[in-house]
Amino acid sequence: MATHDISTAATGPASQRVMRLQRSARFIASLAAIVGAAHLVAWTSGYMTELGLSAITMKTNAAAGLLATGVGVLLLTRTSAGRATRLAAYSLALIVAVTGLLTLLENITGVEFGIDQLLAHEPPGALGTTAPNRMGVPASTSFLLLGVALLSLGGRQRRDAVIAQSLALVVLLIASLSSIGHLYGAEPLHAVTRLTAVAWPTAVALLMLAASVLCARPAEGFMAQVTAEDPGGAALRRWPPILLLPVILGWVRINGERNGFFDPATGTALVMIIVMVALSIVAYRSSIAVSRSSAKLSASIRELERSNKDLEQFAYICAHDLQEPLRQVQLYVQLLQSQSADKLDGKAAEYFQFVRSGAQRMEDLVTAVLHYSLAGAQQDPGEVTSCQEVVREVLTDLGSSIVKSGASVTTDHLPLVTGSRTQLKQLFQNLISNALKFSREGVAPQVHIGCRRDAARWVFSVTDNGIGIPAEFHPKVFRMFQRLHPRDKFGGTGIGLAVCKKIVESHGGEIWIQPQQESGVTFCFTLPAARPDMAQDGEPRVTAAG
Repeated sequence: MATHDISTAATGPASQRVMRLQRSARFIASLAAIVGAAHLVAWTSGYMTELGLSAITMKTNAAAGLLATGVGVLLLTRTSAGRATRLAAYSLALIVAVTGLLTLLENITGVEFGIDQLLAHEPPGALGTTAPNRMGVPASTSFLLLGVALLSLGGRQRRDAVIAQSLALVVLLIASLSSIGHLYGAEPLHAVTRLTAVAWPTAVALLMLAASVLCARPAEGFMAQVTAEDPGGAALRRWPPILLLPVILGWVRINGERNGFFDPATGTALVMIIVMVALSIVAYRSSIAVSRSSAKLSASIRELERSNKDLEQFAYICAHDLQEPLRQVQLYVQLLQSQSADKLDGKAAEYFQFVRSGAQRMEDLVTAVLHYSLAGAQQDPGEVTSCQEVVREVLTDLGSSIVKSGASVTTDHLPLVTGSRTQLKQLFQNLISNALKFSREGVAPQVHIGCRRDAARWVFSVTDNGIGIPAEFHPKVFRMFQRLHPRDKFGGTGIGLAVCKKIVESHGGEIWIQPQQESGVTFCFTLPAARPDMAQDGEPRVTAAG
């Protein structure tokens, strides 16, 4: 059964980076396991017993924990790990976690569980120990976290990788504290180190194990950003050397001062200058990566815009050129039917009617596609247009439909906006026509066009008392050729709202359906104000009634 490893057949910079990190995880885990095994051998030979009288030593349970954790990482990162292999890794992880937990409880409660001297005996009086051969709080906590991290590392969910990496980061912090305390000989850190008895080989090995867990599943969790093939990932990969730089410079400064090479002020100045130069280099390289990525994204946007224009032009040409053949089909079908009317039976006449009806629907669709292809092409996007006048013209054009349906159409005082007058007229006409068409049987349509100011834009609303639109269909109605009702009940091509959406978006606005309305439907859309400081044009509101 395969683990989460990336296939060796994968290619590309990101995949190669993932495989390199996985190989690094196995290598580092092997080193940590070797360190643990070497200390176990040193304990069995009696060397560590004598060393403990003069230095802080790695305890036997710590050495065994390093060996078990390192082997566990190796087992879980194999290219193909069967059930037996995974079971062995989980067993090692459980032993490590339980050992860390029991030792931590010993340190906190003072209760003896008899696990400290199982592998080797250490006489009383060893340096930096609260009890013979017992790990301190930092080491026992680290092994508890590493054991749980190993159990999570073998999980199959992405959240398991997040858990394992989070625990590894905590271990990394604990081990860094002890390592830097030993490296600098800083009294506060070194005092904590001596009190909790973390030997420097233990601290370094814990650092390696934490790094190996982080690199074991580099394509998931937090590490996914490190291996990402984008400017963010590239910038993040430049930081590990920079994070190590202050540690190295601090050690150089301390030893330089101790040996009389320079005074504290000079040492501090040199460290600050080197760090500033290093950060400047990283910032410059990151800015180059961002600039290159931005250039590619501009190029992509231009290509997408060009492609969209080509598609719109193609749709326009196809729709325009199809109109004439369709008219000819309709004309000759009509001529053929009229000339052969006395020779056709009822069935043949019905067939002719089907042909004419199909041709008419096709012509309607072609016309709709033509309108849609022209919807985004503003004639004058900077034109100042009075919505009051536009709506008045629309109501005049729809006068017969308003009278026939007995509808009532009212508006607020509508403002001046920036946009194409022709496009906006089509927008309002489509929305008002829909309100008239989708009315409830026996109920006269009532339509109201409202607007309100929102910063540098106007928010319009077209509200009716019709049959409404169920909430689950709200996202679909603005798509091309979306019909919610049978053709024989409500006519149309199903493209009107798609045209509205395209017109609004081409003006830099957005359109949506007002949710949670008890009856009817409210379409809302935004348009840019003619000037940020311009109010409504002050004309009296428009009212039309059938």
